[in-house]
Amino acid sequence: MASLRSRDIIFQTVNRIIKGVKWFFSNPTCVFFLGLAIVLLATTLEVVRGRNTNYFDYQDSTRMFWEGLTPYTMEYAQAHSIYFLYSPVFNVIFAPIFLLPWWLGPYVWNICNYSLFALAIKMLPAELDRYKHWIFLFLLSVLLQAVFCYQHNTIVAYIYIFAFILLERGKGFWAVFLIMLSATTKVYGVAELAILFCYPKVWRNFGYAILCGAFFLLLPAINTAFDNVFVLYGQMFDMIASHHSDSDFIGILFARGLKPFLLPNYRIVQLVTLGILGVLFFWRYKRWKELRFRIQALGVLTGFMILFSDCPETHTYIICLPFYAMAFWLQPKRTWLDWTLFWSLVVNFCILPTDVLCPAWLHEYIHETFWIDVYTYFFCWLRMLWWAVGPEEMKEMKGMKECLSPKGAQHHFFISTLPFLSFLSFLSFLSFLPVRAQKPATYIYKVKGVQFKMKLVEGGTFMMGALPGDTLADDDELRHQVTVKTFYMGETEVTQELWEAVMEKNRSKIKDAKMPVEYVTYDMCQEFITRLNALTKQHFRLPTEAEWEYAARGGKHSKGFLYAGSNNINEVAHTLDDTHDGMHWPVAQLKPNELGLYDMSGNVWEWCSDWYRKTPTSKPSSNFIIIRGGAYDCSPRYCRSTNRFMYDQRRRFKHVGLRLAL
Repeated sequence: MASLRSRDIIFQTVNRIIKGVKWFFSNPTCVFFLGLAIVLLATTLEVVRGRNTNYFDYQDSTRMFWEGLTPYTMEYAQAHSIYFLYSPVFNVIFAPIFLLPWWLGPYVWNICNYSLFALAIKMLPAELDRYKHWIFLFLLSVLLQAVFCYQHNTIVAYIYIFAFILLERGKGFWAVFLIMLSATTKVYGVAELAILFCYPKVWRNFGYAILCGAFFLLLPAINTAFDNVFVLYGQMFDMIASHHSDSDFIGILFARGLKPFLLPNYRIVQLVTLGILGVLFFWRYKRWKELRFRIQALGVLTGFMILFSDCPETHTYIICLPFYAMAFWLQPKRTWLDWTLFWSLVVNFCILPTDVLCPAWLHEYIHETFWIDVYTYFFCWLRMLWWAVGPEEMKEMKGMKECLSPKGAQHHFFISTLPFLSFLSFLSFLSFLPVRAQKPATYIYKVKGVQFKMKLVEGGTFMMGALPGDTLADDDELRHQVTVKTFYMGETEVTQELWEAVMEKNRSKIKDAKMPVEYVTYDMCQEFITRLNALTKQHFRLPTEAEWEYAARGGKHSKGFLYAGSNNINEVAHTLDDTHDGMHWPVAQLKPNELGLYDMSGNVWEWCSDWYRKTPTSKPSSNFIIIRGGAYDCSPRYCRSTNRFMYDQRRRFKHVGLRLAL
């Protein structure tokens, strides 16, 4: 009897838990706040770990824009391991968030994007009232994946939805305003203009599009730091054109079995597919008046943009999945095939890519082996296309209205931000060693058993900047005369074993005692140097930019080489042209330069102590510190001794390290 009672208690407890879980996930408010709590947790984790790299990209590019610098260069792409593919309009609109404290901006970005996406789903047409919660629940996992990595695709997605809602309510101007806001920040958004054909006053709405587009495109001209800000648009399109990659993105062009045929001809595939879709769309013009068709058309359009894109990722599907979900639930009859495809989407886009639900290695194995996720959505996309243009076999659902009647209230969405200026501004100039009658060519130091060498660099006057005849030089490599005092420079980049001897933790991504330390911010380097000085009773520091270039070019012994020690890049540097595994190398493996300094070209970028100046006489940046030397994942062009670049002082990455001066 006691065992039966215990079993009953267990069954009742389990039953209550199941009912509680069902109630919780059936309640829209509970689901929204669960997602919001995850957003706060994810944002905190990424901010604390310094891994909010997409947000850094928005932040760095915005700083550069307002300081009159361009992020549309291969140098920026290779130094940040990411292309900046947003227009200057984005940098204007992002400015209010950019002005927030560095720790608050990521929270504002993520919370607002999550909340606006949820609001967009809540405001869908009345015909979807009974399905709105389930649509949001279906999208929640993909939404959180996009929010976790600070993706702009979330904005593209909810602008698509808001513009659709406004068109359904007869608010053509505001719908077009949002479409052009999206289109002029990232080109994905412009595709929604095609749906204007399904609504009244189509040519008036296209007129609005021209006016709104002109307004947004002219908006960056308020920044007077550029002589001609519109040059940036040309640079942006050049970057977009060069952005095609041969790696396996999550799209049909890269799918196993199809990649050898589709990828080499990807532009033709894209244009032919788009042409066929256009013909089918106008062929079924009589269906334009149906709400269901308009949703299906947007589903097909957004699906095409992602499936046939050059570089889609799992979280990119947040743009197209909302319209598939709407089209699915609006189907009067859903067959076994529809349900099979739907649940396959749930598994492949909501469960498998979520680390807490599925180990990352298992997801990668399933995707890379079978590509089920891409093929599943591809078949869902074809099914949606069939719903839109196939035979009219089923009548509309009973009571479905063709359009929503306009409501009196208008909704305006904006982020209220308070400007906040708390930039850290300090430059610490440490004293040089006292002048001695004869300086030894090499100083050898030892810290907790780890030995490192400092090489003498005799002072002198030189022409800093591009070498004569260097056709690869950038605009900021202006030649000017500089005098450098005698100092010592580290024979190699600071190694991980030296870092570990001084600091408590080695945060490098690829660990090896003899490899250069990387993934360190400017401030972390300063802390390392402070501790090193306390241990050695010396005055180590970061080199100035002039010192770095003078030493890289060989100082008084310079032979005028393009790279640090040779005109042949392969003799002195590890770069993108090497046949290696995409990582840096142990120090001092190649030929040194004229002063006996290793790896001053390639391997990892090296922090200097100076704030970046575009010209020798221009105002210094208040955010960007100079880095020099290029890295293992940079083209040889960016490993020239005279090449210069800048990095956010708070940012760290797997190819940025340091070299000591004394």
